[in-house]
Amino acid sequence: SRLSFSKLDNGREGIYCLNDVAIFIALDSGELIPTVAALIKCPVLLRQLAIFSPVFHNLARGADLFFPGLVGATRVSELPERSKWPEILCGGSFVRGEPVAMVKDGHWAPVAVGFFFALDS
Repeated sequence: SRLSFSKLDNGREGIYCLNDVAIFIALDSGELIPTVAALIKCPVLLRQLAIFSPVFHNLARGADLFFPGLVGATRVSELPERSKWPEILCGGSFVRGEPVAMVKDGHWAPVAVGFFFALDS
């Protein structure tokens, strides 16, 4: 196995590759974010948000993910404790800026990596 690091032009950021497959992105902050390829090998590296398949096409074009795009959002929105949706759908609260993996409804393999940024209600 061969591990390599390719530095990006803008500073300390770069990409770690294992056998020429990108597995982690090193952010300027020093945080390592797993790629989709890494998450397919080890899906427990990040918490997952299940999204509806049609929503993924919009995300791939750069759209933001909104609450209705989450699997289970309709069920949760009908509950009196709607503000507790992270606990209900994901097993716990998120920290603003926390990296998350997105999986399509009915599939286990992650299709995207993003960061959790909720607007205060």
